[in-house]
Amino acid sequence: MPRVGVALNRHTALGPFVLGDLAIDRATRRVTVAGRPVRLTAIEYKLLHSLSLDASGATTWETLRRRVWGDRGVA
Repeated sequence: MPRVGVALNRHTALGPFVLGDLAIDRATRRVTVAGRPVRLTAIEYKLLHSLSLDASGATTWETLRRRVWGDRGVA
């Protein structure tokens, strides 16, 4: 889990991610759609954040697994 936190913190410096109505404030870990807050679990946020890092292309399951679940894998 510490690896994921480090990875998320490293990308905080990138600033907010905005795509259409979707906005992810990486500094506060807040997600909004059309200005309305979206409540996400920790795993949901990590998945969305990870996908936002690769928004201009594709990502692999292995990359998602590593970023979200780290070394412990998926149950």
